[in-house]
Amino acid sequence: MAGAGRQGQVASTGFELLHATLSAGKQEELKQRRTSLALRDEEGDGAPPRSRIDLDGGTAVLRIPPS
Repeated sequence: MAGAGRQGQVASTGFELLHATLSAGKQEELKQRRTSLALRDEEGDGAPPRSRIDLDGGTAVLRIPPS
C-alpha cells in the first residue's frame, strides 16, 4: 500500500487549493509558504551561533551560556 500515502498528499493539496479559491486568507498563507520555501537561510542572518562544528577540520566549539 505504498501508493496510499501519496494519494492522501495529493488530496490534501487539492483541498488546500480549493480552500484558497474561497478564502483570501488561505491564498496569503499559501503565498507566504511559497516565499519562505524559496528563500535561503544564511548562517549569519540569525542570532550569533553558540556552537560551531568544522567537519573538515575535525573541531567543534561549544559556547555554554552562563546560568
